[in-house]
Amino acid sequence: VSNYQKDMGLTSDGVAGRDTLSSLGLWADVVRGIDISDYQTGIDWDLVWGSGISFIVIKASEGATWKAQQFPNHYLGAVSTGLRVGAYHFAKIEGNTPYNELHNFIEAVGSRTLSGPIALDLEVSLGTPPEENLMWVESWLSGAAKHFKTVPYVYTSNRIITQSFGDGKGLEKYPLWTPRYPVQPLNINPWKQWNIWQYTNKGMVAGISGDVDMNYMAI
Repeated sequence: VSNYQKDMGLTSDGVAGRDTLSSLGLWADVVRGIDISDYQTGIDWDLVWGSGISFIVIKASEGATWKAQQFPNHYLGAVSTGLRVGAYHFAKIEGNTPYNELHNFIEAVGSRTLSGPIALDLEVSLGTPPEENLMWVESWLSGAAKHFKTVPYVYTSNRIITQSFGDGKGLEKYPLWTPRYPVQPLNINPWKQWNIWQYTNKGMVAGISGDVDMNYMAI
């Protein structure tokens, strides 16, 4: 990427951003956002709002029982600035039913209004059969769609799909949120394109101490 940028007279930062992808005819209009969890504390939300961030997705729960302690505070702070706010659930799957994990997520979110994406985070390799894993995920996603009245995202990578979900057939009806640093992701089967690209886990955002996951959302 850096070499291509140099050849094209672009800023050589190694990131396949707007200018680089536009030169290839591959750019889609995007907005920039972040995702955070309990690792981020003491956030100055006024500074975050002034940093050009449009949306935020906050970790709300994990597995069948764990709830993020910082989720209520993160939500209030983000909402107070006018950011679009979403929430995600980190799936454990093995040993849990999709209904127990969905119930945990619903409890964690409570009556809060989510104006941003909701997502199921799939990043654990599983030892259970792919067809069982796909049925589990479909049950969670369809239940979440019904409860929240919006189509949930799937956060995952090509490695996890290949290892634990076979061809992943059926998941493509849900929008894809995928990480790849720093090059734009391609060929994440069964999807033809990404909807949110987590392009770094080493971002810096005013008002937040330490590294932050940065994302582009196609609009």
